[in-house]
Amino acid sequence: MFHAFAKAWPNPIFHTEVRGKAIEWMRSHPQDFVNFLPFRHGKQLTLDTYLHEMAQDGCYGDNLTLQAVCKAFSVTVMVLKDENHQFSWMGVNDHPPQRRVFWFYLHRYHYENLLLPRFVVL
Repeated sequence: MFHAFAKAWPNPIFHTEVRGKAIEWMRSHPQDFVNFLPFRHGKQLTLDTYLHEMAQDGCYGDNLTLQAVCKAFSVTVMVLKDENHQFSWMGVNDHPPQRRVFWFYLHRYHYENLLLPRFVVL
């Protein structure tokens, strides 16, 4: 997800910067995320544990980090989901003000761009 977002961003940006901004946003706005953290071994992860794991390169971004990326960059992402060959759109951060709209395709846990950066309009 971080790679897909960085690839779609019109200015050069590394996926590590996208990841860092998402983590920074989540640390600054814990109230938006603590009730939605995943469970492991029957216990909900703490925000610190979750963010420590998410900070590791190679850790896939999830819905929580996608929300944080959208907030941190003030954008909307439209995600095309495929569940049992049923396609549906999911908007992430669809509250104004937004600068850009990105279109991603989600297959299992992998996000990919549907548009090249030159097609993203300010």
